[in-house]
Amino acid sequence: MNHPIIPVILILLLAGCGSKHQSNSSSQVMAKVNGEEITVHQFNLLLSHSGKNPEKVDDSVKKQIINDLIEETLLTQQAITAKLDRDPQAMIEIEEAKRRILAQVWLEKSVRAVSKPSQQEIDQYYEQNPELFSKHKVYNLKEIIINNSKEIEHRVEKQLEGNKQLDEFLTKLDADKIVYQASLETAGTEALPIALLPAINDLKDGQFTSYISGENIILLSVLSKSIVPIEKKIAEPVIVNFLMNERRKQMITNTLQRLKEQADIQWVGEYAKLNAEQQGRPAQENKAPEVVDDKSKEADINKGIKGL
Repeated sequence: MNHPIIPVILILLLAGCGSKHQSNSSSQVMAKVNGEEITVHQFNLLLSHSGKNPEKVDDSVKKQIINDLIEETLLTQQAITAKLDRDPQAMIEIEEAKRRILAQVWLEKSVRAVSKPSQQEIDQYYEQNPELFSKHKVYNLKEIIINNSKEIEHRVEKQLEGNKQLDEFLTKLDADKIVYQASLETAGTEALPIALLPAINDLKDGQFTSYISGENIILLSVLSKSIVPIEKKIAEPVIVNFLMNERRKQMITNTLQRLKEQADIQWVGEYAKLNAEQQGRPAQENKAPEVVDDKSKEADINKGIKGL
């Protein structure tokens, strides 16, 4: 049975769980372990980390979470009894975790001030992305997966050269005794690699396109396609969420830039050379990278569309 023991131990240590505090209200206490209280706040925190919907949590799940907290509290108590909270390496890691948590919480509170996009912005995004919405397509595909091992990589690449007909290509694979997996798939525009959409739309009967995915070569042939529009009123929640996330990311970028400009930051000793080398690079190399590129932007919106 898997337990999120380490994260909760860390949270308890950061909260100073060694002191047996008293709750303001007994209704907030869910259990006691050697006199130490486990509260509703701890339960809610662990529940939020689990990703479960609080409204759909049944008694068996509640019991499991409380039992996890009990076990983790017992282990934490043992760690403190052994004075591991004073161990130099543990203290460094706890302090570093504390810094990360405080930085994350501050950023989360800061981005709450981001305003919602206007109706005009929502409409504009909808109109500017017809492939995702008004002209959203659904494809019936034949998918071929070939393991891209070093032994067959050259042979497969040679077969791909100038070959556009899938059946002919598969015949050559069979003759060359190259193993592959074939399947029929149905996928919307959002489920396909963005860079391949133009090629897929241009495919004629029997033709295919290919791309590398991890350790596999993927071939896609379109058997049929149809336009299945996503109405604006249905797409609006997805667009709002996407645009809000974009604003939050931009706000974080701007905030960090502003804080750096206002702070007295000094690189010390031999590490000052690293900063000097960075500052001495050409302008385009020294420029901060964009937080979100076009591919990840589309990925964010596509996740929402899949939910629809």
